[in-house]
Parts: sequence; structure tokens; C-alpha cells
Amino acid sequence: MPINKIDKKKNGLQGYRVRINYTDMNGNPRQVERTAYGLAEANVLEKQLVAEFKDKQTIVVRKTIQELFNEYEVYHAHETRQSSHNKAMQIVRTHVLPAMAECRLDRLSKERLAEWKNGIAAQDLSIVTKKNIYQAFNSMLNYAVKLDYLTKNPLSALGTFKDANRFDQPAEKLHYYTAEQFIDFLAVAKENAHSVSDWGYYVFFAMSFYLGTRKGEANALKWSDIEGNIIHIRRSITQKIKGKDIVETPPKNPSRNILNPESELASG
Repeated sequence: MPINKIDKKKNGLQGYRVRINYTDMNGNPRQVERTAYGLAEANVLEKQLVAEFKDKQTIVVRKTIQELFNEYEVYHAHETRQSSHNKAMQIVRTHVLPAMAECRLDRLSKERLAEWKNGIAAQDLSIVTKKNIYQAFNSMLNYAVKLDYLTKNPLSALGTFKDANRFDQPAEKLHYYTAEQFIDFLAVAKENAHSVSDWGYYVFFAMSFYLGTRKGEANALKWSDIEGNIIHIRRSITQKIKGKDIVETPPKNPSRNILNPESELASG
């Protein structure tokens, strides 16, 4: 960042050329020059230019999206529940890497991402699925920003997918069993429990309904979790991950203690 004299004067003050060198976001060397009169003014100008162009300098990272994913997958596994991790990674493998794997981060433009997004939008997928795809990819690029592989996330500027027909369709509602419907369902399940496997389904649905557990929490229950009239929800399992069950993961919600419904019904 030199300050050099030039053959010019102004108001009796010596002229100086102040030059700043930097590297732009594409890895290209750049140079900017300004003129100041008087050494004191030249020194002030130099500091101003350094501050102005500091944010325009970057370390060029030539990682590809595939290489970023390989690194992010390890990081994400330590930050997220196993089931959520596997779901997010599968989304990226299926909907991001086929089109974007070889794209380099230093060449990741909004135009390239808009092309990818248009490709996803054209597929026969639900709006929820499309938004999940966006979220998985966007989170990975946010990771790249945290590690200074990118100065900012260009996908965030494009935004997530929108439902073009959202004003033409009634809002979807969640459908729940009424108590009467569940009693009817359970009676049929019990009536048709002709084998150990069938009986297991009956027990599973009864436990899930009366205890208010998730699938993984119900499957993770052990006899040791029952203490008197209290049932402890302490863990969860995720099924069929890489061909085997993953056990002893914490429940999605904090561990909780539930009064055994049988004891409550008996006392009533």
C-alpha cells in the first residue's frame, strides 16, 4: 500500500498517489488509486481506503459443493438428533448434489442457484417438501459463511419456495382421532390380534395414545422405566438407519414422568 510523490502540487502542497491492492470475491487481483495533497492528508486517505476495501477482500475458497457437504455432514451429525440429521443429509444427496456437486463456492452465483431452484420448482413435489429442500441447502451454505468459505449466503437472497396456489386452496387441517374413534379403533385392533406381532401393534397404539409418546419414545420404553405408578420417558430410538436401529438417543422433548393411565383409571 505505497504512498508515492507525483509531479503535481495544489495550494503549495505536494501531491501524492495512494495505491491499495486487494483481491476481489472471484479471486482476481484489484488495485485502486487516489490522489492527495500533503503527506498528512495522504496518510489519512490511505487509512480510509484500507477500511473501505477491507470488506471487499476475501480468501478464495475453491471447495466444491460436494466437498462442502462432506465436511458439513460430519459437523451436522454432532449438532442434530440422529433422525433429523439423516433426513437433512438425504435431502441434500437427493435434491442438491445431483445438480450442484461440482459447482465451486467461489463461483456460486445467484443465477446458478436460481437455475437450481427453478429445477426443483418444476418437479412434482409438495410445497412442504420443496421448502424442506431449500432449508437443508440453505443451512449448509450458512455453515459455509460461518467458516468464511463464503462472505454471504446467496441462496438466502432468493428466498424459499412459495405456493402459487396458496390463496386458491383451503388451509390444510390436522386430523385427530376423537376419543370415541380411538376406542373403536383399539377394539378392532384387539379383536384382530391373532399373533404376537398383531398384539404388538395393539399394545403400541394403546401406549402411544394413553402416554402421549412419539413412535421412537414408545419403542424405547423398558421395564426399568416403570416405577410404581410412574412411567419415565427417558429415551428414543430411530429405526432403520443404515440397516439397524439406533437406541438410547435423548427424547425430542425433555425427559418426563407420566402417571400410569391404568392406575389413574383404577382409582377413578
